[in-house]
Amino acid sequence: MGVVAAIFRNLLGKPGASDFRDSADHFVAVMREHGIALSWDKDELRFVDALTERLAGHKEYRDAVGCYLGELLVRNFPGAEWVPGHALGPAVRASGRHLFPLGWVYRRADGGEAESICLEWNEPALPVMPWQTTRVFLLTRMLMHALPYR
Repeated sequence: MGVVAAIFRNLLGKPGASDFRDSADHFVAVMREHGIALSWDKDELRFVDALTERLAGHKEYRDAVGCYLGELLVRNFPGAEWVPGHALGPAVRASGRHLFPLGWVYRRADGGEAESICLEWNEPALPVMPWQTTRVFLLTRMLMHALPYR
């Protein structure tokens, strides 16, 4: 953890970007120990709904999955960065938008398929064919059009 992040966390009681990054790194290490080979590749975004659903019964993992999702965005899309002090909770700012990966994970875990994380990314301006309505396709399509890949 950096000095500035430590001061921010200790004085204001709010975690900084390095806290989210550390949590995500630890989560990936723990999942690998249990045979779930997560990586930092952009393609992992395709499996966030499935991962959240699989771990929904383990409430202690929700923050970690949210940190992992946020860190995937930060590591794979230029300009994406953590916004730790956002009024609605930890956010990632990407392409001028605030995204709330931890909140999305909680809603998905509690609300099931109707609260798909990938559907959060659906852009109404993009035409979608009926066979393209899977959550994975919508998330990937939005990311490809809205955020340049590193």
